[in-house]
Amino acid sequence: MRRHFRPVPGQPHPQRLLGGESLPRLFAACCESAFEVELGVADPPVVDYMSSLLMRFVHVDQQRPARDPEGHPLTSLRELSDEAAKRDGRPKRRLLQRIGDLTLFWTGVYPEALPKVVALDSPDALLDLPAIGRRSYRLAAACEDDDTSKEAPLSTTATPEARPSLLQRLADEYETCRDGLFLARRQWERLAGGTP
Repeated sequence: MRRHFRPVPGQPHPQRLLGGESLPRLFAACCESAFEVELGVADPPVVDYMSSLLMRFVHVDQQRPARDPEGHPLTSLRELSDEAAKRDGRPKRRLLQRIGDLTLFWTGVYPEALPKVVALDSPDALLDLPAIGRRSYRLAAACEDDDTSKEAPLSTTATPEARPSLLQRLADEYETCRDGLFLARRQWERLAGGTP
């Protein structure tokens, strides 16, 4: 059973905004407005990836899905990074991409929740999340794989495999993507009558 994402207390949940629209369409519209109109980013694959990222993280269980070979959950960015270092090819790229996605989501969409998400006693407490995200996307882009010739379709339930060129753009434009996600959040808050 999927557990749905719960926003920061006092903030509107995106699904309450839907009316007759679907959640993927809402996220796509908010991301298009934030990236293309407000930031001037005309890069459809990046904008599509950002709306897919929002859709995937509506489900809490998608935020830390990775497990080690023994089946133990990897609950920190350090554990994910350590496990990625042990892998090669596509599995390594997926874990590194996942680290980038997690850091981008939390620093972009709910930065004020980071102190609650990353507890002081957590192995992630002193990490520079944007630096970790940029580095992870950059390393994921560099991973060699026989099947990188085409981009996998975006999925709402699993981390899509992105082409290395897209992952490199996410690394290079990490702050812009973070800012765009924050602006997309503002879009759905405006729709819900929340703070402008």
